[in-house]
Amino acid sequence: MGADPDRIALDFSGATPRLGPDGSLVPTLDGGRVQFALGQYDHSCALVIDPVLTCLTYLGGSGADVMGNSI
Repeated sequence: MGADPDRIALDFSGATPRLGPDGSLVPTLDGGRVQFALGQYDHSCALVIDPVLTCLTYLGGSGADVMGNSI
């Protein structure tokens, strides 16, 4: 309690975040930092900022695709 919410930020090293058409955060690959714009809230209650980070990657090719370590 008592922290300054203006100091809360996500650092996307090597990415430039932007907003998608639905208002979601979309990081691209350039460099950047994201801070949160807060509206009115009850300062007597705990402020919870709980972003959902979704990551998607494509793995495909003509041979066997292997992810992770093999023993």
